[in-house]
Amino acid sequence: MDREGEDDQPGPVVSPRITNIQVLRLLAAVGVVLHHLGHYGPVILKVGRDWLKFPLFVGFPVPLFFVVSGFVLARAVRGASPGRYLIARALRLYPGYWIALAGTVALMRAGVFTEAHRALRGASSFGSLSLWPRGSEGVMTFLGIEWSLVCEIFLSGALGALAWVGRRRMPELAAAWLGIIVAKVIYRPQIFTDMLPHASTIALSGYNAPFLLGLLAYPLRERGQGLRWLVMAAIPALMAYAATRPTLELSFL
Repeated sequence: MDREGEDDQPGPVVSPRITNIQVLRLLAAVGVVLHHLGHYGPVILKVGRDWLKFPLFVGFPVPLFFVVSGFVLARAVRGASPGRYLIARALRLYPGYWIALAGTVALMRAGVFTEAHRALRGASSFGSLSLWPRGSEGVMTFLGIEWSLVCEIFLSGALGALAWVGRRRMPELAAAWLGIIVAKVIYRPQIFTDMLPHASTIALSGYNAPFLLGLLAYPLRERGQGLRWLVMAAIPALMAYAATRPTLELSFL
């Protein structure tokens, strides 16, 4: 880990790879596979089990990915200027998406993949290629995972903006942002809840909460050994509570 005082000095881009976190990524990936198997398996593969549709598999995999991203990127953004960090994030997120998009469109044109709700129009549009947040009526969901990428790209850019304001103040800024989201969820729970939010609403989406919590967890990294048993004991109760929430946004939060 970085020594005290070095976090605020931009330098070479720091590799965000932290070995132990790969276990969390593996758990999240398995959860996503199980959820998709339960949701799409009976329709596409004619196989599946009802227990795979249990809300637990909806409520933890993607939020866990977002938490890990917040934690890891809190480290990465301290090792580079905001501009270099944003270029590195773009190179990390876009090429794989574009390759998957091109492959999917090719299969659709060949008649191999023909789901009716994924029209071919707009495949080369700016919105589809850039994943600009345009709301549920404006984003073509060719892959079915664009909503999470839209959030990931927005949050990566927002973190670059926070770093530009000041690296030392990032925890306070993240906490203030999270507090605004919590207030929105409590006092106006019916607004800005779309999984494909618009550019004008995405900042107040509750789906941002796990990423912000990951940012807030980074300053506690040196205390991990002392906190791990408390956290591990709380995880089952938190996951069970999340699985019973009436909306996916509340589950994320």
